[in-house]
Amino acid sequence: NLTSVFMPLITNVPNSAFQSCTRLTGINMTLFTTVGTSSFSNCASFKNVVLPIVTSLGASAFSSCSQLISVHMPLMTSVGNNAFQSCTSLTSMNMTLFTSVGSSSFSGCTAFTTVDLPIVTSLGSYAFSSCSNLVSVDVPLLTSIGSSAFQSCVNLSSVNLTHLTKVDTSAFSGWTGLTAMDLPLVTSLGSSAFSSCSNLVSVKLPLVTSVGEYAFKSCSSLTGVNLTQLTSVQYRAFDGWSGLTAIDLPNVTTLGSYAFSSCTNLVRVNLPSVTFIGSYSFRYCSSLTGVNLTQLTYVGSNAFYAWTGLTTMDLPLVTNMGSNAFTSCSNLVSVDLPLISNIGSNAFQSCTSLTSFNAPGLIVFPASLVHIGTSAFYQCTGLKGDLVIPMSVTRVDSYAFYQCKGLFFGPVVEFINATVSSTAFYQCCSSTAEPSGQPSGQPTDQPSSVPTAHVCQTKDD
Repeated sequence: NLTSVFMPLITNVPNSAFQSCTRLTGINMTLFTTVGTSSFSNCASFKNVVLPIVTSLGASAFSSCSQLISVHMPLMTSVGNNAFQSCTSLTSMNMTLFTSVGSSSFSGCTAFTTVDLPIVTSLGSYAFSSCSNLVSVDVPLLTSIGSSAFQSCVNLSSVNLTHLTKVDTSAFSGWTGLTAMDLPLVTSLGSSAFSSCSNLVSVKLPLVTSVGEYAFKSCSSLTGVNLTQLTSVQYRAFDGWSGLTAIDLPNVTTLGSYAFSSCTNLVRVNLPSVTFIGSYSFRYCSSLTGVNLTQLTYVGSNAFYAWTGLTTMDLPLVTNMGSNAFTSCSNLVSVDLPLISNIGSNAFQSCTSLTSFNAPGLIVFPASLVHIGTSAFYQCTGLKGDLVIPMSVTRVDSYAFYQCKGLFFGPVVEFINATVSSTAFYQCCSSTAEPSGQPSGQPTDQPSSVPTAHVCQTKDD
């Protein structure tokens, strides 16, 4: 029930001194030099605060002062964490001498409309988050921004951040009022940096070399970004970027797992320098029909898994392919792999439209091929014509060509030092008969040095 306090000579206020004195309407603070942690937190009847000589505030000093309208602190240089959090009636404050703003300092100040921070160099996490009526922010010298600093600032349309060098995790996440951003000095983006910025149309990031996971997730209005200096795309960096239609990444050498996963409107990607691709990199890219990957040397497991928009792929330098590399690419028609030595298990499983392998309408294995993995071409029912296994092959694993009923087999080839599963060509003949030499009933999976005992010998057999 405390409503007034008279302490004309007080200079220091200890922590929590007047916390939750909800009926206290004001206090003479003209000689205050320091204000402790939570000193006036939840003083819900405070309307005005004048601190003419205070230079710093403790954490949560005035948090949840829901009726606080104005604050005068002309010498203030730093604000502690949560200092004015949830001061929902606070409309403005002189911040011209602020050099730093702590975490959640003004979070939930829903009456804020403009903020001018001319010499601030760092913003803490959630500094202005949920300031739902904030329209403009000027922080021209800012170099560091904490995570979720402007999260859910739905009406904030622009911020001057021309000196910013790093964007932390979720820094602009959920900033639905953001339409354009120019960050000329930023070199790295943290995870979810712009996630759910649904109205973001344009971003300039000319110096960015690193992008964290989900950086542009659910940016449905953003169709492209200049990222020509980017050297690597991390795990899930562009995952779920629904607005992305085309991207040019000339300097990227590695793609992390799920890099472009679920970019459903992505049509074109240029990756001329990429040498390594992680798993599921283009999963569910239903609109993407091709990618420039001419420098790629290794395809990781599940790299192109379920890339339903893929129709052709030219990989002139790839020598090794992980398991499930092209599994369920149901519209893949043609693949060129002239240097391939290892085709991993399930590599082309259920690629039912595949008709060409290194030659139009044919399946031609190069002399570099050594190993065909388990179920590598499982149910590739579109493969047709003569199949010749080169003598370089040392192993063909079980069910490698299972149910490839359109294939016929070329001349008898002696597999020198080769191990060939007895089920490698199971149910592979075009005729109704089982393969020559294949016992009836359940197949066995014993290796054989001469697989021709288990395949159709001629087109008439």
